[in-house]
Amino acid sequence: MKTAEVSSIVFRKLKPLGATRKGRSTFVLETPELLKSIDIQKSDFSQLCYLNYSFTLKRVPTGGLKTHLMKRATSKDPLIKEQIDHWLDLDSDSPDPERAQGIDWIIDEIVLPEIQTINTENDLKKFILTLPTMNLVPIRLREHYGL
Repeated sequence: MKTAEVSSIVFRKLKPLGATRKGRSTFVLETPELLKSIDIQKSDFSQLCYLNYSFTLKRVPTGGLKTHLMKRATSKDPLIKEQIDHWLDLDSDSPDPERAQGIDWIIDEIVLPEIQTINTENDLKKFILTLPTMNLVPIRLREHYGL
């Protein structure tokens, strides 16, 4: 499987939710206050792909950054993280139908629960306050929220 095929699987899953394609591997869901992006990033060092998702406040300049807040689809549970990496490693021996089901699972269980519950500036602030450290939040966004 190639990165383009991973991209197609992700878009097939997100298109019914109103996502639009922005480039070959970025998909955007928009609310009146936010841009929510899902991006497939290929590792520079291996055949591993990363499934990133991010939030950008429309009324706050990014100050040269691509987005205000980015997360990667992963898990603290080492077994789940290993399985995610297996599905997203283009060199793994995972058959294409199994890989596609795995990517669907990643989107359903990790990405969408956060993407779909964060729709306003206030939702994003509440989410930020649950993060283990403010170091994950760019200064511009911390300043905007007074954190």
